Formats: sequence, C-alpha cells, structure tokens
Amino acid sequence: MWTNIKDQSIVSPTGDGSVEFKFKCSQCGSDIVTNSINIPEPNMMADNSSESEVCRVKTVVCDTDQCNEEHDLNISNGFGGMYVNIDDVNEEDIYYQSI
Repeated sequence: MWTNIKDQSIVSPTGDGSVEFKFKCSQCGSDIVTNSINIPEPNMMADNSSESEVCRVKTVVCDTDQCNEEHDLNISNGFGGMYVNIDDVNEEDIYYQSI
C-alpha cells in the first residue's frame, strides 16, 4: 500500500528491508515508480542520532519518451528513522511502500 512520505516521514529506523518510491517527474509530470531500493543501515557505533545517519543517493531516470530527466533520491537513515528527499519534487508528491 502506498503511503505519502509527508504523512509519515520516518519509514524504517532499523535499516532492514527495501522500499519502492513513487513520484511525479518534475520535467514531464509522468508517474515514476522505482525498483526496490535497499534502506541504508544506520551507523550503530555512533554516539548520537546525527552521527548515526548514513546517506545514499540513488539516481532514477524518467523513461517516458523524449524526457529522460534524472532524479536524485537522497536517502538518509539513522537512529531517528529514514528520510527521503527528491530534488524539485514536493513532499506531497512522494509516496513509498515497504517491500
């Protein structure tokens, strides 16, 4: 089931499992659904939440004819949970589902 990232910005504090994201291309407006993306493991040796964050950037390309816009998904996971930001895409337009 797809959940809006704005409704629940913390997806997984543990880092196990995978997530798919769905969002609208900022260039052409087409729906993009990612393949399964592994959640990065937090740094369990960290002394605090900010030091526990592990970041990953996943580039997804819109495969709509004549668009090919690249979108960087900035994924960070730490003791406080996982957060995602996609440049030029509003939070209201980002959805996820756990796999």
